[in-house]
Amino acid sequence: MKKWEWIKKGVPIRIEIGPRDIESRKICVQRRDQPVSAKDFPVKDEFIRSATEILDSIHHTLLDRSTAFRDEHITPCDSLEAFHAHWAQDNPGWLLTPWAGDAEQEDVLSKQHKITIRCIPLDSVSLPQATGGKCFLTSKETTTRALWGRSY
Repeated sequence: MKKWEWIKKGVPIRIEIGPRDIESRKICVQRRDQPVSAKDFPVKDEFIRSATEILDSIHHTLLDRSTAFRDEHITPCDSLEAFHAHWAQDNPGWLLTPWAGDAEQEDVLSKQHKITIRCIPLDSVSLPQATGGKCFLTSKETTTRALWGRSY
């Protein structure tokens, strides 16, 4: 299979071994968390001993990168006016609101802006918080937050 196929599949480590690599006992290693052109050429035995640490490092790098991306693209919102204005933007990202609405109210907003509630974050999830304790739509007191977004 070609290199790009493995990149598209999300393989964390790609290893290439050619005839010269066999002679020198080295391998070509490419990591998912580094640029496509970045290559390392460790000795085979050294790579085998450190593979677990490399996978842990890749995991933490990708998780940190994804978490930062998520947090940078979430906008807290507490008012209906700000809610409507948010969806008029190009590439609006996600919107975090206090939520005490029902399925019918969600459906109206969803159709109006071509959005859906993507998730109801657990309290244990660290996200920027919408400041109000009242639903932006119904004005009912709530501790529930809804993360709204578009599906592309």
